[in-house]
Amino acid sequence: MVNVIGDGVDAITAPEAAAYSSSVAIPAASRTTEQQAVVAAVDAKFVSVTVDWNAIQRAVSAEILTFGTTLQADLTRALRQYSERGRERAETEMFSVVTARLILMYRLLLELRERVTAGGL
Repeated sequence: MVNVIGDGVDAITAPEAAAYSSSVAIPAASRTTEQQAVVAAVDAKFVSVTVDWNAIQRAVSAEILTFGTTLQADLTRALRQYSERGRERAETEMFSVVTARLILMYRLLLELRERVTAGGL
């Protein structure tokens, strides 16, 4: 499976990102045990992933997580609807690579925004 946020053991995969986005859309009190477990697991992985990020990127990490998981969930939903039967997984993996690159670009753009706002450039 393609990692969309981070690398290595604690990376968030495309299916995890899509499941997380769907689960956090539900109020915490109304989530099933499985949905709550998905949220907790992805949150824990995300904390581990952001350890290597610089301070500015960590400051905007919630925006990055929301952007990335929502993008992946929307992409997965569209691919399930429009892909030829039997091609959904392959196409999801293919487009997840694009999602990962967009998340990296978004992370860098948010860092730039924070530096400009703080007068650091």
